[in-house]
Amino acid sequence: MHLFYLDFVQSRPDTRELASSWIKQNIPPGTAICYDHYHYDLQLIDIKRFTSTGEGAAMLPAAVKKKLWDARSSSANYVFISPREDLQTPSWPMNFDSSRIKTFSQNQFVLKELTHPFRSLPQISKAGAEWLILNSETYRKYLDNPPLPVTNPLWENFRNKQIFYRRVFDSLTPVIVFKPNWQRAGPEIRIYRLRAGKKSREKEGSD
Repeated sequence: MHLFYLDFVQSRPDTRELASSWIKQNIPPGTAICYDHYHYDLQLIDIKRFTSTGEGAAMLPAAVKKKLWDARSSSANYVFISPREDLQTPSWPMNFDSSRIKTFSQNQFVLKELTHPFRSLPQISKAGAEWLILNSETYRKYLDNPPLPVTNPLWENFRNKQIFYRRVFDSLTPVIVFKPNWQRAGPEIRIYRLRAGKKSREKEGSD
C-alpha cells in the first residue's frame, strides 16, 4: 500500500512545479525575481545568467549561448536577483579580533558565507527584484533553530537571516502559498509581490 501511495504522489506535480506554473501564468517573462533557495529547482531559467552575467558564462560555448539567447522570449525566462551580496572581502562579526579572524580565515565554507551575506528586503528591492519567492527548506532552518553562539564566525550571518525572514513574515502577505499535503510533495513555496503599500490575500496553492 505504501508503494502505491508513493507512486501516486510522485505522479503528481509537487509544490515547486505548481509554483513554477503559477509564475509563468501570472508574472511576465523577463521579470526580476528573488528566490531564496540555493538550488535553482523551479522550472524557470535566467538566460542572461548562462550567457553573460553568471560565473560560468565565460566557459559556455558560443553555440550553446546562441541557442539560449534565441530562447529569451520563452515563458520560463526570468531575471534572478540573488538574495546574497557579493563582497570583495569577508564581513567578519564585529566582536572578532585579528586572532579569531586568522583562525577561521582558512575555512573556505566560512569565507564563502561571509563574502555572500544575505541582503535585507530594501537591498533586494533596490537590486531590482519585483517578486520574492521563499522555500521552506531554506527559511525553516533560520526560523526554527536557536541563534548560533557568538563565538561562531557565522553567528551574525545567521542572526541576520533570522531577522530577514521574521520581517518578511511580519510585514508582507504572500500573494499565494503552495503547501505540501497528503497528495502533493515538496517544500512550502511562498510568493510575495515586492510593492510598497500593496498586500494581497493569502491563499493556499491548488492544482
